[in-house]
Amino acid sequence: MSDYMPTTARVRDSYAARHIPKGVRATVAKEEFDRWLAAHDAKVRAEEREKADREPSDVEVLAALNARQRIVREQNQMPMETWQDAPSLDIYGTESVEGMRAALIAAQEVRDVS
Repeated sequence: MSDYMPTTARVRDSYAARHIPKGVRATVAKEEFDRWLAAHDAKVRAEEREKADREPSDVEVLAALNARQRIVREQNQMPMETWQDAPSLDIYGTESVEGMRAALIAAQEVRDVS
C-alpha cells in the first residue's frame, strides 16, 4: 500500500469532476464539497472536545490509583501507618496508569447512560 496522501485540493477537484450534473458549473460542486468538509471538520472538533471533557485528568487518575492501593493494603491487613500516597503518576507503571484511566472513562460512560 502506498503512503500517498492526496491534498484536500486534489480531493475537492476530483469530487467536483465526478459530481457535476449536466449544465452545472464545477464551482457549484466544489462549493458543495467545501460545505461537506466544513461540516465534517466541525463534527470532528466537537468529538475531540467531548473526548477531552471525558478524559480524566492526571490528578484524578493518581487519586484513584492511590485509593486502590489503600484498599489493597487494608484488605491484606498491611500497616497503614507507614503508607503514603504516591506523589505522582511516575510511581505507577504505564499499564496501571492507562488501565485506571480507561476504568475511569468507562465509569463515567456508565454514569452518563444511567
